[in-house]
Amino acid sequence: MSGSGDPALGDEIDSILNLGEGRVGETAGPEDVEQKLTPEEDAAIEKKLKGQD
Repeated sequence: MSGSGDPALGDEIDSILNLGEGRVGETAGPEDVEQKLTPEEDAAIEKKLKGQD
């Protein structure tokens, strides 16, 4: 355990160290992929999001 007397902190630090080259603060997984949307898809998403306010 790597924490300075705090078991929860130690577990958190160990978890981060075990990620290896993972990006801290983000979920482990593949690199972000740029997604291209058609103007129609973009408008539909905007409309859906604005309707949820």
